[in-house]
Amino acid sequence: MPAQGTAFAHPEPVPDKLGRYQILGVIANGGMGQVLLGFDPELERKVAIKAVRCSGFDTRLKDDLESRLFREARMAAGLNHEGIVRIYDLLRLGQAGYIVMEFVPGRSLQEIWSEATPCDPAFVRKVMRESAAALDHAHAHNIVHRDIKPGNIMIDEQTGVVRITDFGIAKLVDRDANTDPGVVLGTFEYMAPEQLNGGKIDGRADQFALAILAQRMLTGAPIYSADTMRRLCYQITNEPPPSAHSLNPALPRAVDTALMKALSKEASDRYPTCSQFVRDLDVAFETHVSPSGPELSDSPSSSPGRRLKLAALATLVLGILIAAIVVFTFRRKPSVIQPIPTNPTVSQAPVAQLEQSLTLPSGNMVLVEGGEAHVGPLLQAVNIPSFYIDVTEVTNSAYLAFCNATKRPVPANSEGAPPGYPVINVSFDDAQAFAQWVGKRLPTAFEWEKAARGPEGRIYPWGDEWKDGVANLPADSSPKGIGPANSFATGASIYGAMNMVGNVWEWTSTNAQADDTGFERLSRAFAHLRPQLTKSEPMYETRGGSYLYRTEPGDRPRLVYDYLAMPGRLSRVDLGFRCARNP
Repeated sequence: MPAQGTAFAHPEPVPDKLGRYQILGVIANGGMGQVLLGFDPELERKVAIKAVRCSGFDTRLKDDLESRLFREARMAAGLNHEGIVRIYDLLRLGQAGYIVMEFVPGRSLQEIWSEATPCDPAFVRKVMRESAAALDHAHAHNIVHRDIKPGNIMIDEQTGVVRITDFGIAKLVDRDANTDPGVVLGTFEYMAPEQLNGGKIDGRADQFALAILAQRMLTGAPIYSADTMRRLCYQITNEPPPSAHSLNPALPRAVDTALMKALSKEASDRYPTCSQFVRDLDVAFETHVSPSGPELSDSPSSSPGRRLKLAALATLVLGILIAAIVVFTFRRKPSVIQPIPTNPTVSQAPVAQLEQSLTLPSGNMVLVEGGEAHVGPLLQAVNIPSFYIDVTEVTNSAYLAFCNATKRPVPANSEGAPPGYPVINVSFDDAQAFAQWVGKRLPTAFEWEKAARGPEGRIYPWGDEWKDGVANLPADSSPKGIGPANSFATGASIYGAMNMVGNVWEWTSTNAQADDTGFERLSRAFAHLRPQLTKSEPMYETRGGSYLYRTEPGDRPRLVYDYLAMPGRLSRVDLGFRCARNP
């Protein structure tokens, strides 16, 4: 048993071996003890071994602590989720206790993020989304982490996946509230009020910590700050958190709504799950409309001053080759280029008062009624306000009228092209300029997907079963080239929008910087671009596939929920757009 006054005191020096595990070195030193790098010769894999040190406990509690530690660690070992660092083994060796865990090659948020600097919102949302999924998995198994903080969130350098560590450990080593009076412990910043006042703890305490982390990453500023633990605890339990928008005016105001709910003092006032909190946070970014026009950036890399503009671009003749090389890249969820409101001073009218369709010279539109939509491969529920969407892609005739009126250069090969065919060889800037000129905007990715799938999240625009001959894709039953914008009416969505799948890829206003693997593929595919492609330049989601984009039958459903990341300055022979408009 441990010596008097200690529980699992780590022995010094570090041994060469612990049980069957060879010790290769020390990964880190923390308040709970060292993290050792070990090797398991039986399974031939590296492991991380946490040498747990919980000094400072009353001697009467140490036996109970030991029993509870191993009981909770055994429960956590049953968790099986890619976002949770697995527990492999538990060791009792003399006066020490060890927990053998999966070794994750990577760094923690604490190592890669300067807490005084706001992060790219796209990165924040990825961390939140993947952390929430892992936490909800644990909560479904009645396991609460209790110590969500930057040091316990890892980014796997091989896969980019967010991984949470120390499940089953933190709950049992919360220090006695009377220990070290007047000293603020770093972890306290992320503690929920009920953890500090002795209330019942459930998964909503982790949600509170996740919201604290989200606001810190988005603003670069602490929510609460004090020079004593007593004062900090008082702030957390009694004082309302500051507005994230007030700390970082670049954030949409709607972000505050999601954060404030997750940061409620009473657990019952928070979201039922972490994923529901993150879903609302995503919607705040996706559907926000700036009253002063488009917010052109959720990240410094997307600012207008850094956007690369070319007066004219060479025609892309590599269509089929590029379509074969470029693949869907969706590891990182998007941040958003905000839509331009048609009339920002007028509130949206009730759905019942809206016209079901609009007849306009720039292209007829149909109403997509506001409300819940189910998006993505898992039919994630999001709320999207009412908007109008073009029935067809923008045509050559409509776009050339814009060029003639504004003296903008015409796209390559557009003069003499059939007037009713989709305009192609247009960059993101070209598409956005047209939309603004006609009093419209580009749709967000979620809006595009709802217009394609309907509110219930159809597998295809026309229904849940694949049909040959209803979309212009490179198959035997489809044309071998681009088709008229109003073709394939039998493949229209529930709203009447045509060619949402096939014909041409369509720009959306959603920013989608590719991950490392995706960027390498994009660089190879677009090696002809000058200047060469860079990771810092804006890229956007394009949706729907094209007459050149060949898919295997099993991959066809991805056409309505997945995307292809395209650099904003790109133009190509199978890339066009359609517009949206606020009521």
